[in-house]
Amino acid sequence: MDEMRQRAISEIAEYLGHTLESPISLSLLFVELGLSEIDFEQIHQIINEIINPHYNNGEYELQDFVIQINNYLMTKEITLSEMVIVGMLKGFSKSWFPELYTFAHTL
Repeated sequence: MDEMRQRAISEIAEYLGHTLESPISLSLLFVELGLSEIDFEQIHQIINEIINPHYNNGEYELQDFVIQINNYLMTKEITLSEMVIVGMLKGFSKSWFPELYTFAHTL
């Protein structure tokens, strides 16, 4: 996406309330963070593995997500703050993991 188009979309989303902590668009969040579609798929898989009932007896903590996502992103020399990962979890919970919604929105 060219820079001007991305800026326009970001401005509209921001006007509608999009923030790193509470994204309106998960895809836009990934673009803003400089992450690719492959990163999206990998992080989707990481979250899926964490919330799988066999992982940690179905109980998880924010640090589970922070550690695993940042371990993956380490190869790109990127480290995300807890705040950004919370936003990511909120975004994923809206469309991909509804079972994560209550957890993500109480952080």
